[in-house]
Amino acid sequence: MNTLHPSTWQMPHTMADAIGRARAWWFGLPPAVRTPAWVITMSLLVCLLLLVAFHQVVSQSVRQGELLRMQVTSHAEAVWRCNALHGERVRKACLAQLNAPAPAEESAETRSDTQVAQSSGR
Repeated sequence: MNTLHPSTWQMPHTMADAIGRARAWWFGLPPAVRTPAWVITMSLLVCLLLLVAFHQVVSQSVRQGELLRMQVTSHAEAVWRCNALHGERVRKACLAQLNAPAPAEESAETRSDTQVAQSSGR
């Protein structure tokens, strides 16, 4: 026996319950809200909000790409300047300084500990 035949197939109870609840909710709304104008307006509003969100994501991605490109270009120019210096030692020192990690900023805890130590030492 074919259980998928259209005349014998039944939806699962959970799906039927969900559809029934959705229909009851929809038809329980006031008739003015169920008009096609409201549905179309809300759909257009949701589409507009999604487009604005997409625009923000794309804009931030483009901005981040520009910053990365500028950073790479700046680093390449600095390497070129270091390589153009006269003297092997100066050139190596310049490249070492250029490729050194940036100094980390002090954390708030370190600063507050330093301030406490300085104020107690007075």
